Amino acid sequence: MRVVLYFFFLGVAVVASVSADFDSLNQKYLKLKQRSLDHEESIKVLLSRPKITPTKFVLPEPKVVSTELTDPFIDNKPSSATQSVIGYENAGGIEEQNPEELSPEIDFDDLVNDPIGVTENNLDVNGSASNDELLSAYDDFYAKPKVTHSVGYYFGPLFGFIFPQNGAVFNESSPKTEYKAETGTTIGLQFGRDFGKVRWDAEYNYMGFDAETDFEVSAHNFISHLNFDFEIGDRADLRTGLGLGIGFMNFDGNSDNYNGVGFIYDFVLGAGYKITSLWSLNLDYRYYSSAANDSYDQLKSHMLILNANFDL
Repeated sequence: MRVVLYFFFLGVAVVASVSADFDSLNQKYLKLKQRSLDHEESIKVLLSRPKITPTKFVLPEPKVVSTELTDPFIDNKPSSATQSVIGYENAGGIEEQNPEELSPEIDFDDLVNDPIGVTENNLDVNGSASNDELLSAYDDFYAKPKVTHSVGYYFGPLFGFIFPQNGAVFNESSPKTEYKAETGTTIGLQFGRDFGKVRWDAEYNYMGFDAETDFEVSAHNFISHLNFDFEIGDRADLRTGLGLGIGFMNFDGNSDNYNGVGFIYDFVLGAGYKITSLWSLNLDYRYYSSAANDSYDQLKSHMLILNANFDL
């Protein structure tokens, strides 16, 4: 009995569900049909309207432009009908004249100045420049810049030869041991600034030479120079100045070594030449001297130094 009731209620539910689905499909069908009818009505309204008349645009024909070049000063010639006789009335009657005499042809080149073809004495009415002036301005415009004395910082190496004077060293066993100096060399670097008429630089150089009594003499010099420049042209100058600094001396012998630190100075006389806008060469003569020490005598030398400076 329960099974029968179960299938009975299940059948009722299925019938009710199918009936509900059918009603929903029926409503959707009616809506779709109504939309189709509305669309057909809109198409009828559009088709019932009058046709749109197309607009015709008429474009003007393009103008023909002549490509021939005409000269307004030359082409205005009298026609053949008027070239026969042109005259004027005077007291004696009519005098015939050649039309070319009344209106001579104008050369178009006479109206424009050619900067290349102008002669030496040719100046136009408005006072334009002559050919020489134009060529001179052209040369000045394309000429290379002149190399002149520059102001600012510089840096460069130096190399030279030294010609020391004979000297002496002192020790406990011998009050004084003299040595005979030989020619030596020096090498170094310098950094400075050129103010125009005055030049300041800081320099390090190493100098060394041998002595006949088995001595090797060397010095590390830290010196600053103040030079005064005198220009003798766009590129060249002369200079003179004074240097002050500190030197570290070393005298190496077979048995004894003598070292010391002392005050040094030199006098400068030289010349410089500007090779390019950035590089310059300088040749200086210097007289160098150090202070005496308990272990050695003054170290004096003539120096010939060549240095190359690069402008920063």
